[in-house]
Amino acid sequence: MAKDIYHEAVRKALEADGWIITHDPYYLKAKPHTLRVDLGAEKLFAAEKGLDKIAVEIKSFIKDSFIYDFYEASGQYSFYEEFLEEQEKERVLYLAISEVIYKARFLRDESVMRICTKKGIKFIIINMAKQRIIEWKK
Repeated sequence: MAKDIYHEAVRKALEADGWIITHDPYYLKAKPHTLRVDLGAEKLFAAEKGLDKIAVEIKSFIKDSFIYDFYEASGQYSFYEEFLEEQEKERVLYLAISEVIYKARFLRDESVMRICTKKGIKFIIINMAKQRIIEWKK
């Protein structure tokens, strides 16, 4: 399967933020299938916090229909989250999207934002040109 057009930008943004990419891609077992989340990463924090682990699904939202892109991404997110809970509970799933798409599409669509809140979708908002994380939305 082809990587998302923002794959390298997201990877570099995570690395610039101190994350170590441990999986590219990160595989989950969903017998008889194998699921493929775009990235797995870890970051060591102060001794009392330990190691944070994340899985990151990257989406560009470049299809003709934003709502169809969102429908696909939110379904995929839910599916991955279910199997992550079973296989590696401590790893938190995020959806990485561009800052431009987040501001232009997500924040302007009440229905989409309501669904994101209800489903607990977590975001990493990335400035793709600078390859930097702008914001973590939990």
